Amino acid sequence: FSVVTLVLAVTRPKEERRGAVLRASVGVITPLVAVGAYFYHHGALEDLLDGVVLFNARYLQRGAYTTTPLIFRALSDPSNLWEPISNVVLAYSTMLVPIVIGLVMIFRLYFLRPYQYRVAPILLSFPAPFLWALLDFQLSDDFYVYLPYAAVGFGSFLASMIYYAKAPKFVGALLGVALLGVAIANTLDINPIAAHQLLGTNIRLSQQREGALEIENRFGEDEAIASINSPQVLVLLHRKNPNPYLFITAGIDRYIDAKEPGGFEGWLRGLEAYNVLTFFGEGQSLLPGAEATTEHNAELWTWVNAHYHMEKIGPWWVLVKNLLNK
Repeated sequence: FSVVTLVLAVTRPKEERRGAVLRASVGVITPLVAVGAYFYHHGALEDLLDGVVLFNARYLQRGAYTTTPLIFRALSDPSNLWEPISNVVLAYSTMLVPIVIGLVMIFRLYFLRPYQYRVAPILLSFPAPFLWALLDFQLSDDFYVYLPYAAVGFGSFLASMIYYAKAPKFVGALLGVALLGVAIANTLDINPIAAHQLLGTNIRLSQQREGALEIENRFGEDEAIASINSPQVLVLLHRKNPNPYLFITAGIDRYIDAKEPGGFEGWLRGLEAYNVLTFFGEGQSLLPGAEATTEHNAELWTWVNAHYHMEKIGPWWVLVKNLLNK
């Protein structure tokens, strides 16, 4: 998006170009400098670079969705297209009509004449998410980048309806009521499938809170609790997770092995100080190590089976140290 901004600035008429490039450059650079200065002030600039850039270059491992580009998988088996499409359809079912209308309205901008310069940023940047999706589209979260376009397009559609209506105030009021109904429907989670897709769970927050308190009541407020894959429990108990790695998927196990003293095995030994591990809530779809390398997955579960047993408390699965009463 910053590249699009700079391209538009560079292509302005000659008398406007210098000022446009200056403003665009300042707009691009200022957030980067501010974020960099903040992390540098707190001695965490290296961690920022490590987490945002270096980890992705050295250790990242995508899951099954992106082992080969989507378009090639679809050519060999068209049913492969349904997986990413279903993620969107199921998750955004109550918003699907506005989203489709909005994206169609954006697409039609390419064919409108006379050309309107004010829509150039949309036209130049709109193809990028679609091209990227051919390489990497996994879950409903990956559709977020399309929502601003859908919102702009749908807003344009509503404005047209009101503009051409014989009774614009009435049409505006009717549309307002209809959209309010859609907003309330999303807020109330009347569609459990959509809620599960977007939130990762259909367990209500009150039930999660009760389950977390049940864990604390069972083991006491002073009991050492850590998390792998399910940080919700510690958040609800207002505790800091002693384990800095909330998940060990997508190559994080390789990162742990490279960065931790004693490697992956040393990290596991450090966790032995904790009597309870919250590892698999209903809302977390992956078991610990499910997308880790084969070696680390086997190492993890050999360690788990030697020191812990599973119990379900409220909606949560937890690993309880074998020395504690079952």
